[in-house]
Amino acid sequence: MFPAISLEFKTESFRGAPADNSVWIGEIIILHDHQEIVPVRFGTQDFWVGFTSPQYEAGSDPDLFRTFCENWSDGFAPADFSRLVKFARTESCDADRYKPDLWKLSAPEQVYQFSQTIGDAVVFHAETYPKCREYFFWPASGQLDTLYKRTFRYIDRDCLPQQFRPILNPTGVFNGYQRT
Repeated sequence: MFPAISLEFKTESFRGAPADNSVWIGEIIILHDHQEIVPVRFGTQDFWVGFTSPQYEAGSDPDLFRTFCENWSDGFAPADFSRLVKFARTESCDADRYKPDLWKLSAPEQVYQFSQTIGDAVVFHAETYPKCREYFFWPASGQLDTLYKRTFRYIDRDCLPQQFRPILNPTGVFNGYQRT
């Protein structure tokens, strides 16, 4: 999901972030035609919020993508310009990026505010890319499943009311929302 990102790239991406304990959402950075990231500071921790096409996530391999759809979304095939949403701490690496126990929030009691911050990054992406009609998430744990669902409830209730609806039965594996 996140390519090897150099320290220089991270430094430049977070240049506008305040140094104090605050919330900040940077500009959308296009990595290539199928992937964008948004730098996010939450408190004293830095995150990447990534938006990747499901087809690209499957290695642009049509057979793997078809298998992916059959096994994780009951055969539902995401639209060509849809995005899988993931987030990770900026200091994580490929080996430990999606091990939630290693990357807890410095203030766990602020998980609701964190989900709103992720939601604000999704809204920023949705408003910047109106042709992106579908957003998916693929939680690595039950806690992350709850966080993502909370994030999309926040978007639906407070940011873009009635503009997104669930398009897959919640399975805890692969869930999606579509613009109405």
